[in-house]
Amino acid sequence: MFLTLKVASETTKKKFFLTVLFISLCLPFTYAQQGVSALRDAITCNMERATLDEVLLAIGKQTRYTFSYDKHAAANTSIRHAVFNKQPLGKVLTDLQQQATLVYDVDDRQISVRISMTPRQAVAQPKPGLISGRVIDEKGEMLPGATIHIIEVNKGMQSSVDGTYNIEIPAGTYTMEVRFISYLSRRITGITVKAGENTPLDISMKPSSKSLNEVVITADYRKASIEGMFARQKSSAATIDGIVREQILRTPDNNVAQVLNRVSGLNVQDNRFVIVRGLSDRYNNVQLNGSLLPSTEPNARNFAFDVIPSALIDNVVVYKTATPDLPGEFSGGVVDMTTRDIPVENFVRIKLGTGFNTKTTGKDFYGPERGKYDYLGFDDGSRKLPVSYKAGEYAKLITEGYYGGNDESRKKYGAISAEFPNRFTMYRFSGRPVQDYELNIGRVKQLKDGKRFGGIFAITYRNQQTAQDYIDHAPIQIHYYEGKEYLFENNLSGLLNLGYSFGKHKLGMKSIFTQKFTERTRLYKGQNLYSGTDIDAFSNFPLYNTIFQSKLEGEHTPGKKGFKFNWNGAFPLPTGRSRIINV
Repeated sequence: MFLTLKVASETTKKKFFLTVLFISLCLPFTYAQQGVSALRDAITCNMERATLDEVLLAIGKQTRYTFSYDKHAAANTSIRHAVFNKQPLGKVLTDLQQQATLVYDVDDRQISVRISMTPRQAVAQPKPGLISGRVIDEKGEMLPGATIHIIEVNKGMQSSVDGTYNIEIPAGTYTMEVRFISYLSRRITGITVKAGENTPLDISMKPSSKSLNEVVITADYRKASIEGMFARQKSSAATIDGIVREQILRTPDNNVAQVLNRVSGLNVQDNRFVIVRGLSDRYNNVQLNGSLLPSTEPNARNFAFDVIPSALIDNVVVYKTATPDLPGEFSGGVVDMTTRDIPVENFVRIKLGTGFNTKTTGKDFYGPERGKYDYLGFDDGSRKLPVSYKAGEYAKLITEGYYGGNDESRKKYGAISAEFPNRFTMYRFSGRPVQDYELNIGRVKQLKDGKRFGGIFAITYRNQQTAQDYIDHAPIQIHYYEGKEYLFENNLSGLLNLGYSFGKHKLGMKSIFTQKFTERTRLYKGQNLYSGTDIDAFSNFPLYNTIFQSKLEGEHTPGKKGFKFNWNGAFPLPTGRSRIINV
């Protein structure tokens, strides 16, 4: 039997073919729905505000049918109302279809569920979390190429050339397994990952003495993280101690000098200089990102650690004994500071802080006239010494002119002194509260083939004013002075680190700049018992410290035997300028 259709016009032809096409597309869907409607298994359920995954699991336990669907999508699909009392399975599935965009396909005893998310549902999905860190050996050395595997989601990767890794997975609690050739495998349990957040985890691997049988060491997340941070300290050939960023963030410390107060075996003198094993600070060496730094002081061989803000530091390690890879010019210790590295996630952090001192804030605060840029830590030229001033010659003129009676030397001394800037007038200011600001921006871009480019930018500013009692009682010099000391401190610092990781190679640039201005003013009275005169005087000690370092570095792991090649080149520029005025 044949059915013949006659179409009168071209327009009618088009409408006819579109109708046939629409019916053809809809027939499979219609049959699928009819198949669902025919399901008669009795279902009882009482769930409110549940996920589709939870509802389907409850239904699956009451029927002979098996459901297959996208677990992740179902976990992010909300079902407001799923209350049924001995209702047919077909009616239950139809009701769920009205609450979510679902398509069913029934094949024998298998029900496939396709979940189509609306734009609103797609936006509402929680962001995945991140696990990131480093894989290191018992000596703290990085292990490139280690295999990291997340058991629950069957997802893994290999650590990069610098031993770092980062795995993006949905929120949840996971178990991680780490393997590396000739090392014992590690299994870390109880790793909690939160949506949109980074979970840091450094993993320390131990070498295996036997390679025939596999041995897996299991530890919980907290213990493994601590082991990773301190593996370098425990297994180093030298006696070392240190502190890492995770510990620094838990303290109120705002500069490295305060941070070093928390390291055992160290004493911090004048809140600036470090004494290791009881030896003077002049016997120490200081490194920044592995490069030696000269003294920050103009008149002594020492380094003022209060110049560097703690916000720019990733870790500080103090070597108390010598090893062949350290400089040989120390007998106290080597303090090695490392600035922050490429981030594993994008972030923006802003810190605003303040504080007050009952003896300073809002009270009288004395000092010379402020320069234009004192609150930025730079000199505007008002403290500049005369061109004709030379320290050795000036001291010689004083000796010859005043103590030797040489009139010509006295005149030259007077002429040079007249060229000094007039900063002999004390001004009264009002002590201001502490100002503490910090901006941190981190960006990382995952490229093709596991390549990664990232950078971190940070800028910090701190101004602090302090007034305290001043007493100078020196029986040997036969004088006794009492008064007030006013300390004006300003620190402006910046950091820019960039890095590019590709395959078994990593290139990086680290730059840091710090400008600190400290002005100490003393107003005091007393008596000089040797001359029998009364003293009413002041002294002023301005000090500028500038540190700039730019370092280019690279790490390469050629071949498959674990050989690692590092190189770096740095340009450090620390300066210290001081002016002393006594009247």
